Amino acid sequence: MRKYIFSVLIALLSLPVIAQQQQSQAKVILDKTAEAFRKAGGVKADFTVKAVTNGLVEGVENGTIQLKGEKFVLKTSDIITWFDGKTQWSYMTKNDEVNVSNPTQEELQQINPYTFLYMYQKGFSYKLGATKMYRGKAVWEVVLTARDKKQELEHITLFVTKDTYEPLCILLQQRGLKTVLVDFDLQFGDAAFLLGAERALGLDEFIRHPERIARMDSPNGLPAVIGTPEKLEQSEAAVNHVGEMLDLLKVQFDAVVVNTGSFWSDCHIQVIESSEQVLFILDERPSSVRSCSRALDLCSRCGIAIQSFRFLLNLCSKHALLSALDVSCALQGIQVEELKDGGREVGELLGAGLPLELTSSKNPFILSLKELLPSLIPARFRLGESQEVSMPAEKKTLFSGIRKRRTA
Repeated sequence: MRKYIFSVLIALLSLPVIAQQQQSQAKVILDKTAEAFRKAGGVKADFTVKAVTNGLVEGVENGTIQLKGEKFVLKTSDIITWFDGKTQWSYMTKNDEVNVSNPTQEELQQINPYTFLYMYQKGFSYKLGATKMYRGKAVWEVVLTARDKKQELEHITLFVTKDTYEPLCILLQQRGLKTVLVDFDLQFGDAAFLLGAERALGLDEFIRHPERIARMDSPNGLPAVIGTPEKLEQSEAAVNHVGEMLDLLKVQFDAVVVNTGSFWSDCHIQVIESSEQVLFILDERPSSVRSCSRALDLCSRCGIAIQSFRFLLNLCSKHALLSALDVSCALQGIQVEELKDGGREVGELLGAGLPLELTSSKNPFILSLKELLPSLIPARFRLGESQEVSMPAEKKTLFSGIRKRRTA
């Protein structure tokens, strides 16, 4: 027994040592990369910036960048930006106007990914990643993480060639919203099950121990989940604490998403009144449209403004009984947007508690949801997605595929 405990202690003590070694090695790689850049003098590079969400490319921008030290000129089809080390001029070609500013270091990171070459020593921690090959070349993967939790740019992932210390690819990841999903379908809600959150905090437990939300996490990019009470009869207790629960959650999280279910009571009306945006999700059945109409009538009689209401028609396909236009007409001209029918895959993956496999797929339902999502998020929360700066693989590269040339 003593030998076993001793072995465990040795393993635990070795973990900080390994972490320190990885950090030290990562710094050496970053130092050598920065030095290679400085020795190159001026550099001109072609680049491609991709907006990537869950592995799906949602936007592509090509351009060129010329750099010398901290100064640069960046050109794309829509904008030309000059930066002299202090002042930035941006010319918008479509509007024929120029904006002049003094960007912060954080703002520069969004414009010029090369800023990591002279900023990594302050404001970031760094470690080695696991990737050994990138597009057929042996690489070091270095992951930089912003120490300031309020900074929008959360991670920079860098792939550097092992022989010449040239960046092949830079991945910029902005910080996501800290989100919690509250299942207020009090009797038969199954949000925790569908998201695979087996140990989700229950509403009854939240009421007894509200301090536990401070320790709630969003694992693997999923929202934190507060599920329905473990016992059906405990749901009544949650009804009396709606207001204080929402107030606590608003302090702890950037976004609070509440599933009300299709059966309403006084507490659900209170949730709606506290919400910035309300989504009605209907399906093609006439009974679903009728239920939505009755809910709107109830809101009207309760004096609830409907300006923040959005209406989504689920399971849309060319074989559906009703179209979005049909539903809009039935609801007296209210705008109705479509969510495509994702077929059996949606039910199978959610039923197996595998939401990430679903969201990373090219399922029609997911693609239509991602198209709608930016407009569903309040403007102040619309952060940029991850950006991958890359280049054609056949060229000697600086960013993945960036052609590197000395400037005159």
